[in-house]
Amino acid sequence: MTTENSNRYNNRRLLLVVDYNPEKGGVARVGYLMYRQLAPKVTVSLFGKSKRNERVIGCDGNVALFFFYVLYYMVFKDCREVYCDMLGKATALIFMPNVFISKFVIFLHDEEAWFRAKGRHYMAMRKATHLVCNSNYTFQRFIKTHPEFSDKTKVCLLAGVPTSFYNTYTLEDSEFWPWFSTKPKYCVFVSRLWKKHRYKGYLELLDAFAALHYNYPDSKLKLVIIGRGDDERYVASRIQQYGLQDRVYLFNNVNDKDLVLFYQHSEALMFPSSREGFGYVFLEAMFAKKACIGLKGQPAEEIIEEGKSGFLLQDNQPETLLKVLRDIDEFPEKYSAMGEIGYEIYHNKFTFEHFKERFESSIAV
Repeated sequence: MTTENSNRYNNRRLLLVVDYNPEKGGVARVGYLMYRQLAPKVTVSLFGKSKRNERVIGCDGNVALFFFYVLYYMVFKDCREVYCDMLGKATALIFMPNVFISKFVIFLHDEEAWFRAKGRHYMAMRKATHLVCNSNYTFQRFIKTHPEFSDKTKVCLLAGVPTSFYNTYTLEDSEFWPWFSTKPKYCVFVSRLWKKHRYKGYLELLDAFAALHYNYPDSKLKLVIIGRGDDERYVASRIQQYGLQDRVYLFNNVNDKDLVLFYQHSEALMFPSSREGFGYVFLEAMFAKKACIGLKGQPAEEIIEEGKSGFLLQDNQPETLLKVLRDIDEFPEKYSAMGEIGYEIYHNKFTFEHFKERFESSIAV
């Protein structure tokens, strides 16, 4: 077990996660946060690899094996407290007799909580003793569609960055050193590029950049899009269609070390998503001392302090984004100062210790 964890494991706790990996973001990050907080007797990871020294059992995507370990540790190893980092894994307990369960906690994220649950997902929610939402935004949407669970549902804002962010890297060691050596002035967008996730706003951001360089041809501001998915080809074709090959760069194979560098040397993070459950990329950018641009009416409001650590936009239409891009281009020092404030906010609100306090409160009896 890592030195960050308690020296003792709790022999009644079983943690079920999608993918135990302290260097990843997203749901994997949630599983790691819960692991550090709970110090469970064992962690069963559906897609992760086994880590014997940390008592993590990896099932390599084998669902039957995952269910076997859940049954084994609950029935034969007396693990009566079960914690799940997302709803899907919690369905493993829907037919488990209540005599084997003293506490059953499910962390709820995004779309799995926003819409009315059915079948086994609803059964898992009903069986749970505690439901925890990743933001007030998710909580409000969940309670609206599941008012019967309001009494056992709490909010626990997420926190932290991948462990690799704490290391020190130099540009010269980066795979992208030839690109960095040109000292580009750029904004960064980080996300999956999936067709079903176009609501994240990267196409509108491309349109805004095209308008920026059409209306202000002397602008030196560039855009770096970091992500991969089934929409990559379309994004690349749009870049070519606009003739922005020397102004917009699409990188689909960026490791954590280089991701840190891309954040650190950018002007700001542009993440105009209209359907987020939380927004981990904001924390990553704040940790790197970068200003953040998000949308109003989204969880970004719970992370970004308007006018201090970044800006919250009314919408992600190209004309709205264009105004911000132009402002970043003309007044980079303003956004640099915002990044410093964002760094302070991160350390005052979004470290692991803050998550620990919030999580303990959300699962209290």
